[in-house]
Amino acid sequence: MKKVLCVLICIILLIAQFSAATAAEAPQPIRVALIDTGISPLAIDPEHIGEGKNYALPDRDTADVLGHGTALAGLILDTAPDAILIPLVYSTRTTGGKSVQCNVKTIAQIIRDAVDVYDCRVINISAGITHDVPALRDAINYAEEQGVVVVAAVGNTHRTTPKLSHYPACYDTVIGVGALRKDGKVASFSQRHGVSLVAPGDAVKVRDLQGRTTTASGTSYAAAQVTGAVAALLAKSPDLTPAQVREHLFKNAVDLGQAGFDADSGYGALRMK
Repeated sequence: MKKVLCVLICIILLIAQFSAATAAEAPQPIRVALIDTGISPLAIDPEHIGEGKNYALPDRDTADVLGHGTALAGLILDTAPDAILIPLVYSTRTTGGKSVQCNVKTIAQIIRDAVDVYDCRVINISAGITHDVPALRDAINYAEEQGVVVVAAVGNTHRTTPKLSHYPACYDTVIGVGALRKDGKVASFSQRHGVSLVAPGDAVKVRDLQGRTTTASGTSYAAAQVTGAVAALLAKSPDLTPAQVREHLFKNAVDLGQAGFDADSGYGALRMK
């Protein structure tokens, strides 16, 4: 009887050790900071929404009331279905309908918090300013040093202000993303400065605040698809540095326009599969 009991105890201990080892080896979901308008829990499964913060209206939660962040969240999860999205709200609207946006100093702090407070490996940001600000540049450099990949939209004003540059997309360590039309050509609205990659950004199918399918156009939606690709890549290879992630995406991009890098499409179109 004692021998049987010892055997059972040994088996239980072995199972416990195996379970612990398996849990330790299991890859952790990639945490993605979505610096945007929040995320609607009606449209996005709450299991994929981590605790974030509303920096624009600190007394409010991170539920999206504008729809932009929710649309991007759905696109990210389309490519990286296991990702955990952290809503960090920089733009929203009051109950009275007044638009509220954070200034560049606060956005720089949000980037740092995405790294230090929310432990994100990827940052998606559609906000952009038209000049280089040291606080923003330093925050982007800090993210790079801490092993965090930053993806940003390059802007949508090429038709009216073609010489305009947007930051942080134009920083060297940021993956700046432009938009493609349905025919595979670069969209006329897509900015030509700071472009590293391009992705579909014309009449893209997205989720609205209630989770219904609608369409939207802009470089923000293209950037979200690149963010999803980055999160999916890191889920498979978590030890990659930001530089290695960029090298992989750029090397595997579908070359467009002139051979090699060009201002219109960067290194080319994101290879979706």
